[in-house]
Amino acid sequence: MSEYVAGLALPPSVGEVERLLKATFDRVVGIDLATESAPWVYREEFAHGGLSSGSVHLETWRSELLPTLIDRARSRLSG
Repeated sequence: MSEYVAGLALPPSVGEVERLLKATFDRVVGIDLATESAPWVYREEFAHGGLSSGSVHLETWRSELLPTLIDRARSRLSG
């Protein structure tokens, strides 16, 4: 995802940051986190070896990773 947002200015609001991150996730992984009910998906393009290679754990993205990125943006916006 970092390749897709590198060079972009930080959006002016937390809501816009959230929309950007979710849209970028959808573009990169091909999954809408709001509508996909599966806990994980497999993507061949991310399979580079290893036990879980190619797997994207959607629950982790929903509950931990996207909220962490949004919180970091919130800190930058309020700082």
